[in-house]
Amino acid sequence: MHVCQQNCAHIDVTQGADSSAAIQVAGHLEEMLSLAKSSEQYKQYMMGSMQDAMAPAPLDPDLEKRFHSGQFSVTIRELIAYYIAMVSLPPVTILL
Repeated sequence: MHVCQQNCAHIDVTQGADSSAAIQVAGHLEEMLSLAKSSEQYKQYMMGSMQDAMAPAPLDPDLEKRFHSGQFSVTIRELIAYYIAMVSLPPVTILL
C-alpha cells in the first residue's frame, strides 16, 4: 500500500458519485510525495559527491549552506509543505 493511500483516507467519495475527482487528488498527492522522496535522494547524492570531490579535506560549511538554501532545496521544501497541508485537511466528502 502506498503511503499516500494511507494518508489520503480522509478523501471519501459518496457511493454512486463519480470518483474521478478523489482519484485525481490522491494521484497528485502520491506524485508530490514521490517527487519529494526522489529530490531528497538527489540532494543526499549530490552532498556525497561534493564530499568525495573535496576529500580528504572536509566539505566547506559555506558550500553546504549554499546548497541547502538554493532554489532547488527551497522548491522542494515548498512542495513538502503543500503535501503536508493537503494531507492534513479535515475529512472531505466529494459529491459530484
